[in-house]
Amino acid sequence: TMVWMNISMFLFNALVPCFPLDCSSIVMNMMALRGSSDDDIAKCIVFTSAPIVVLFLAWGLFLFFTAGGGVLWIFVALWLGYQTYGLHASRRDGHLQRHALFASSSSKPTGPTPVPVAPPGEGPAGKAPARPPPSAAPPDPYLASIGATEV
Repeated sequence: TMVWMNISMFLFNALVPCFPLDCSSIVMNMMALRGSSDDDIAKCIVFTSAPIVVLFLAWGLFLFFTAGGGVLWIFVALWLGYQTYGLHASRRDGHLQRHALFASSSSKPTGPTPVPVAPPGEGPAGKAPARPPPSAAPPDPYLASIGATEV
């Protein structure tokens, strides 16, 4: 039964595209690689999450009224619905970069930050280098003691 529970949790987390489940991050990254804008990604996740939330809520209510269970399904549906509405509100208000799904990474490709390089023999802003070049370093005492030359 423990294996079945782990498999069920994996499938739920990996195949339900509601934020904050992992599938929403997978969908976001796949769409970002395709070149979709943050707004389009958010729309896609909201429009795929809403029917799933309704389905979970309906299933939970069905179980509640027929078998006396389903409370967990109802709570999960309400929680996912709240998270989905939060994503929708962030998209509607133009604050997607503040939403947790988009805050850690942007869908826009970015390159490395350029680092200014000083000309050879000079440190930053034309000052002398902070340490001498490797050729001016004193010989290694260990290598000298064993009769080896530096490489």
